[in-house]
Amino acid sequence: MGFFNQKSEEMIMLQTKIQSLLGIIVGLETTYNTVKKTGILMRAVEDLQTKALIASQALEAKAKSQLIALTWSEVVAQKALNAVAKVNPYILLGTAILTLVGGMAFAYQS
Repeated sequence: MGFFNQKSEEMIMLQTKIQSLLGIIVGLETTYNTVKKTGILMRAVEDLQTKALIASQALEAKAKSQLIALTWSEVVAQKALNAVAKVNPYILLGTAILTLVGGMAFAYQS
């Protein structure tokens, strides 16, 4: 009986070691899966950031092109307003007087 009893104790110790190793393996697999999921999540976040950056740059380029178009249309509108205003005789007279005064001031300083 002593032989079987000793073998039985060795088997119990071996099973305990195996169960400990299995617990460690399960812990490592859980950690690996967590890291893998985190990596996938981080890649998804990076993809979203890249898409947001591209969309932002596209909107910025569109806004700049529209701003340039608006600037040119504003210049044209201002020139048209100036031309119409100069047709008014009072504005025309005021422009002439200011031009003369400015010319005289420039000539006096020179």
